[in-house]
Amino acid sequence: MSPLPPPPPTQTPTAPSSTWRIFAMPALIALVGYVVMYGCDRHLRVRRGPWQVTYARESDGTPALRIHQESLGISNITVRFDGETSPTAAETLPVVVRFDDPDKPVPFGILAFHDLMYQPGTVVLQCFGHEVQMLPKALYLNRVPHAWTSEGEFRLTASNKPASLAPPKAIRSPFGGLRPGPQLTNDSRY
Repeated sequence: MSPLPPPPPTQTPTAPSSTWRIFAMPALIALVGYVVMYGCDRHLRVRRGPWQVTYARESDGTPALRIHQESLGISNITVRFDGETSPTAAETLPVVVRFDDPDKPVPFGILAFHDLMYQPGTVVLQCFGHEVQMLPKALYLNRVPHAWTSEGEFRLTASNKPASLAPPKAIRSPFGGLRPGPQLTNDSRY
């Protein structure tokens, strides 16, 4: 029988200079993956753009909202509040509000709800006792759906106000606890 071959030389333990590669490479791959995925998600969130609402006063003094959302093909939708007067000074109107940030102030009424995670998202306004909900699929006026059309006009009067609008609820803070929702004013027109 032939003798066994000699055993291979024993390998020396990994040198300390190459140990960092074991940890650095996966960390680098994770970092690059995170940056790419974050950029992709950010693009998906803002690619369609926000709702753009112009708060205006018509020539007869009637407050109105003009709704625009370019990527959905929505433009020049006017919601008039007949029989109401705007509490905002005439010199400051029209005001354009782009709902790309949750804490945007509005010239009249209140921002009752918003979900702007993926724009345009959902925006709910309560103005003069009426509720205006902007969703990508439809415009809800006093909780009645209306299909989106360009160049449309809607008139909201005291006779078609809903019986009652619940005040906005408190919002759960991501850091725990509750914070108050939008504050209602003492003015009964809201």
